[in-house]
Amino acid sequence: MDAPTFVVVGNVNQGKSSVTAALSENTGIPIDSYPGTTRVAGTYVFRSGEQVLFRLVDTPGFQQPRQVLRWLRARASTASARPAAVRAFVEEHAGSDEFHDEVELLRPILDGAGILYVVDASSHLEPSNEAEMEILRWTGQPAMALLNRVRDRDHADEWRPTLRQFFHIVRDFDAHAARFADRVALLRGFREIRPEWEAAIDAAVGAMEAEARRRSRVAASAIADLMVAALSHVERRPLGEGDDEAQVGRALEEAFRDAQRRLERRARE
Repeated sequence: MDAPTFVVVGNVNQGKSSVTAALSENTGIPIDSYPGTTRVAGTYVFRSGEQVLFRLVDTPGFQQPRQVLRWLRARASTASARPAAVRAFVEEHAGSDEFHDEVELLRPILDGAGILYVVDASSHLEPSNEAEMEILRWTGQPAMALLNRVRDRDHADEWRPTLRQFFHIVRDFDAHAARFADRVALLRGFREIRPEWEAAIDAAVGAMEAEARRRSRVAASAIADLMVAALSHVERRPLGEGDDEAQVGRALEEAFRDAQRRLERRARE
């Protein structure tokens, strides 16, 4: 059973790496607030023990989508010819700097990956975004659009009508606040639009649910151990003749607070 692969694509500075980090739980993915952080596609693997559940490919953002689309339209006059035109584009421009980022993001899609198209719903829809969506549609691969929000503004209602014309599923996804249920929902969405992945995604979701239960048990145990240790902890110090009782009391109180902090830090870790 092959593990599904999802390619995270979009324009620059839309939160693609944040989405990849949220889905893969990989804190080592470079995430910055300025565009162009991702220059080479990177693959991140989600595992349960030794079992690979799914792979995520974080890609560079589109740089010249309208120019790429113009190139493609000049070489394909029918819908059936479009995937071959995209492949020809990648083969012709591989190794060159002119369309480096587009080649990087299209190559894994042509290898059979599903598409997670990330847009920043706090920004306005631009003509270049429609060019990106059209290019992705030409690949013929199943695709889902994610409305991420990099800033506080919300233009999601402006995006949705256009996104629904190009993508099988359109979802809101807050990369910085995503919880377990949000990640599972994305996987289950692909289960519906790519039937051959049903068994693999069911296995991935089952393993993720088992891991979530395990983490809950570990967390509950750590909290219980902390409560027992914190509530039963005692600081003692002999009071010698001539000692200042108030000063000794303050020292004991500070030692007690330090011990509580150490216990909390250990439990948190």
